[in-house]
Amino acid sequence: MGAIAVDMECSAMTAFAKFRGINFGELFCVADDLSSDNYEIRSLIVGEMSKQAKIIPILIKCAENLVKNI
Repeated sequence: MGAIAVDMECSAMTAFAKFRGINFGELFCVADDLSSDNYEIRSLIVGEMSKQAKIIPILIKCAENLVKNI
């Protein structure tokens, strides 16, 4: 089906929501990349202001926009 990754917990929640007729969505923040032979640890926390602190408001805005369009 073209998926390059699957999150088991998300797939279970999606199946449950579909069965119950509930709208459901999940946002992922991924830091590690295992696509090459050299594993390079990456962190969402870098410098004075973490990447998490920067991305969380963006994710919330995305979720709000998705809910408005349901």
